[in-house]
Amino acid sequence: MENIIECKVSDVKELSEMSIKTFSETFAKDNTEKNMKEFLDGSYNVSALERELKDENSKFYFLIHDGDKAGYLKINLESNLVDLENILEIERIYLLKDYQNHGLGKSLMNYAQNMALDLHKDGICLGVWENNFKAQRFYARQGFKKVGAHDFNLGDSRQTDYTLLKKFAK
Repeated sequence: MENIIECKVSDVKELSEMSIKTFSETFAKDNTEKNMKEFLDGSYNVSALERELKDENSKFYFLIHDGDKAGYLKINLESNLVDLENILEIERIYLLKDYQNHGLGKSLMNYAQNMALDLHKDGICLGVWENNFKAQRFYARQGFKKVGAHDFNLGDSRQTDYTLLKKFAK
């Protein structure tokens, strides 16, 4: 059984630990230790995440599975990724490795999509690393289409993220 709960500022330490662990599990094998450390120290430290938690445009959610935190979702109510208005952005959607391939990613995706529909958004966008083929296949199954690309800096490594969009039927 799973449940999705909104993160509070008081959850920031646990959110930082979850963010570091899930990002590392996903990307450490493809990046240098130096670049990973620089990115994680700068982006997922407690003070950086506390600022994000206090941002009215951003919402964080933990996915609870059988009583354990299995992953998290970060949503931006407005997006700068696409040149369209009224689009919700999934900035981060991560599961701990042990919880992947059990339908939990789809639960987080459905949660984001239902939120977008409840807010009368025209669609959802997200960015995905060009070399994260597993995630790209998942997003394609959820109805996302590639609409562009943008740079993503991980330490001193400039990488390319694809911009994906799922527009809702009117």
